[in-house]
Amino acid sequence: MKSANDPGNLDMHVVTDQMLQVIGRGGGSPDPIPMLIAGQRSKQRLLLRAVIDSAAAVDHIEMQMATDGYRLLTQLEHFASDAVERVLRYPAVGAWALHTVLGLQSKPPAAVSPGRLATVAAAAAIHAALPCEIELPPPVAGAIEFPSLGRLYLPENFLAGPLWLRSDGKTVELLGPGGCLALPSRSESEASNWLTIPIITAGQGSLQIAVAFDFVDPCRFPGHRGVLESLPKSELERWLRRLTRACNLLIRHHHETAREVAALIVAVTPLARPSQGQVSASSRRAFGSIALSLPADDVSLALALAHEVQHAKLSALMDLVPLVSATGRDRFYAPWREDARPLAGLLQGVYAHIGIAEFWRHHRLLLREPAEMHRAHTEFARWRDAAASCVRFLSERPELTKGGRLFTAAMAGRLSTLLSDFVPVAAQEDADRAAKEHRERWLHRHGRTAQ
Repeated sequence: MKSANDPGNLDMHVVTDQMLQVIGRGGGSPDPIPMLIAGQRSKQRLLLRAVIDSAAAVDHIEMQMATDGYRLLTQLEHFASDAVERVLRYPAVGAWALHTVLGLQSKPPAAVSPGRLATVAAAAAIHAALPCEIELPPPVAGAIEFPSLGRLYLPENFLAGPLWLRSDGKTVELLGPGGCLALPSRSESEASNWLTIPIITAGQGSLQIAVAFDFVDPCRFPGHRGVLESLPKSELERWLRRLTRACNLLIRHHHETAREVAALIVAVTPLARPSQGQVSASSRRAFGSIALSLPADDVSLALALAHEVQHAKLSALMDLVPLVSATGRDRFYAPWREDARPLAGLLQGVYAHIGIAEFWRHHRLLLREPAEMHRAHTEFARWRDAAASCVRFLSERPELTKGGRLFTAAMAGRLSTLLSDFVPVAAQEDADRAAKEHRERWLHRHGRTAQ
């Protein structure tokens, strides 16, 4: 951001053939992660500018509030760019901005709050411990959310008029019709009127993972029906312990995956448990966020992180370069789904399951108990073979762009290494049996030939 009338400091993003191949095969040089993050940074800043422009186009009542928030972010960036970056990278901010722009541009405009940009700026000022004074949008359900920080519940006498946030860099206060209300400091997570977004940290030295556990922000994971609205304290503590242990497991035994999780995953959102199994998801609208139900154990949670960080990488890449051209309504068989998938979804699934296969490839070497070793070998064989069969199918599809063909060829190269790995005969037989049963079940359900 250069000024209130400028979309921001945007980089030119060039995805080379070499970079596509590095991302497709995993690891290697040059490191693609900074480029993917830079692309998302530009996307977020363009969305904020679009909030201002779209609010102005409809003369929204919160137009001035949003403009003031943008201006404050611009000022803060000169003195505390890290604090601004921390808030703008927060997944709920991007999800809110996209929802707001789409709502303002709909006919007629939807009921959205562009003024929340003032709250985004206030959160950045709080992180930076810098002075500010800004009007905030009206509370929703008696509370105001500060992205990446938490939710402030307001007394009833604060709900009937304008609200201003004022900070001298140390003390943060909310001024309203009820007088003056001090916001708890970031260390006061137990205040009765404040619901904090906890941060778990794992590792030390050169590799640390810090992830927000967000069950607070209303924009934390859009479009998923299973998002939990509250957690008992005992359940929250259980989540935090397991998430910390899973991150430590990645750091100890899956270094490359841990490095990518540390760089790309900002927040985890809890989902309600399904009737069977476990569910996890990532969102292109909330980049850097993962949502999942509580896994059965630490290994399952570490596996979910390894799975979803692959989706995050590929989503960020696909924001920069098209890999699949328009494909119409065609849907295809995916060995890991009960439904049929569009070609772009199949590509996403292949990449994610390469990550799953890689996880089991390494994790099986850590085990000593025969049943656990057999399961790990079976999971490795099942998902490397499934991904390989889909890559062969994808490589023949005319819908792939030049970039898509390069990316798919790189995945095929990686899978050739995995396919050469030894798997015990019993584990391979179980993997083949599971694959055959899934395919037959899918064909019975959909009644047509799979690829």
